[in-house]
Amino acid sequence: MHSSQPAVSHQLASTKRETRTPLLRREPRGVTLTPAGRSVIARSRARTLHDHPRRR
Repeated sequence: MHSSQPAVSHQLASTKRETRTPLLRREPRGVTLTPAGRSVIARSRARTLHDHPRRR
């Protein structure tokens, strides 16, 4: 991702505030996405692919 851990944490916190819902669930062995988190990821991927199509 070419981003530092603090930058990623800051972006996650910002997105959580914007969506007003938790995006991650802390588990004993890491974290998992909540349904809202999966939705944010899916929309982000779709937008990225739409804005930056692969060149073949």
